[in-house]
Amino acid sequence: MNNKHQFTKVIFEIINQYFEENAEDIFQNSPLLQYLNIKTKSANKGSKSRPSLGNHYALYVLVEDYINKGFDNQKSYEDYEGARFSDLLRRQRELPFGEKLQNHALNHRLNMEFTKYFPTIGQKPILRDVETSRYWINENLLIIKEDNLILYKTGLTNANDGGIDFVMKPLGRFFQVTETIDVNKYFLDIDKVQKSLITFVVKSNETPEKIKQKIKQQAKLKYKVKAIVDRYLNSVEEIINLPMLHEYIDIIIAQGKISDIIKEITVQSKLEFNLNS
Repeated sequence: MNNKHQFTKVIFEIINQYFEENAEDIFQNSPLLQYLNIKTKSANKGSKSRPSLGNHYALYVLVEDYINKGFDNQKSYEDYEGARFSDLLRRQRELPFGEKLQNHALNHRLNMEFTKYFPTIGQKPILRDVETSRYWINENLLIIKEDNLILYKTGLTNANDGGIDFVMKPLGRFFQVTETIDVNKYFLDIDKVQKSLITFVVKSNETPEKIKQKIKQQAKLKYKVKAIVDRYLNSVEEIINLPMLHEYIDIIIAQGKISDIIKEITVQSKLEFNLNS
């Protein structure tokens, strides 16, 4: 798991209290929990190194309102008039170290930062009506479905078939497998998805940061125009290298799912090499 740190253990202890063996699946399918994990990286390092509590508390008071009004017990949230801003801000300031909190997290800061970390899901944690100053938590991010993400194979890995290798449903996330760090290859693939976000899985032990830096250096030499270079590089959602793949495999083994992965690899390999017998 990326972004694993000392406080991650605490998050999983809490999830385990309610979901036990499904804790990992719950975490992987909840952008809100992943966001909280990112934001609590410094939680055990003392008050001076902790990030602002504003975004944490904005989530807390809205989820608290959702639970207190009974919407976690199959009560319809659709017709709820929303929580009043004044009530939410007052509740934030009642929480530990929250007495000086302002309105920034509730109004825009949380949504902006969440979108930065999760740009592809098309959801924001806080919904609000500016005219009435009423607020809602985005229920779509609270309700976690146990369905697994499905990785659809759309091309032949390591084949010059001109296609994108994989697309993950329902996220619509694109993956391209490559052994090279050639800017022409990367930018061509980005063009194929019309400059949408794309993740490159690279057969390399170099860090993702170093790989991206090499691509950037090549791009600067090739295009000379910063705006064009930035536009392409901003389409690179993530770079996954071999150490990261090894880490993912370790997680799969720990979950006891390695046999399922091997079966899937066998099926896909037969399809790729026309071995259908």
